[in-house]
Amino acid sequence: MQSLLARLAPEQAGALWIGTIVLFVLFGDLRRPLSRKNLTLLALLSLAPFLYDLLDVGPTTRAWSFRAVFLLTAGMAVWGVRLSRGSFGEWLPNLPVPALKTIAAGMVLMTSATVLTQPADDAGIYTSLGAQRWRETGQLPYSDEKLKGPESPAFGAAATYGPVLYLLHLPAQQLLGPPDNPPEADPMDRSYVRPPMLATQLTTWVMFLIGLGAFFLIARRLATEQAAWACRTSSASGAASSSSVGSGMPHTSFP
Repeated sequence: MQSLLARLAPEQAGALWIGTIVLFVLFGDLRRPLSRKNLTLLALLSLAPFLYDLLDVGPTTRAWSFRAVFLLTAGMAVWGVRLSRGSFGEWLPNLPVPALKTIAAGMVLMTSATVLTQPADDAGIYTSLGAQRWRETGQLPYSDEKLKGPESPAFGAAATYGPVLYLLHLPAQQLLGPPDNPPEADPMDRSYVRPPMLATQLTTWVMFLIGLGAFFLIARRLATEQAAWACRTSSASGAASSSSVGSGMPHTSFP
């Protein structure tokens, strides 16, 4: 089953192109390529190049990439507040509801395949490890001496994330079985059994579905059903892009 899903999951470049095409099909002005609307869509996509193979570049490039991500995200937040005070009429989708539902189903399938087949990295590994240690010791990772300091996994990374991220991993880990280590076990030992990769993948997938449903309800309440399905479709395609573009993105438990 997993090998079949892996064939449906696009690589970074493919996911980026799919997300771009879907966004412009839904909201683009096809008659005027340089219209303000199209330039706005390009601005919304400006984060993507800075997430492409972000963990595979040199430290200097990576540092500037993170600066750009933070600045662009802050700018988009301010921009979003200003846009929320205007009319939604300009941003109604180009397609009818049946077409939007079809594209949305395809995007959800593609994103699900991406999330459930890509291996976890960075935050996903260490939030899952922190959650497992919480189950093993009964204490939050912040008080677990085996997760802190230079002699711990990734110099203490497993004890640095927010409690909600650890909490979100618990249901998936519980579903996959009890922890295999005693409370006194050291995560740095070779005999220590790390949490299964599937726990992070399932956690991310569930958060993606919850976030997608929230976007749909918000858009339907503020605008129309057509806008809600467009929001759901573009969000699903955007999630697929961020799951493939950006090495750590699909493993942080954010939709």
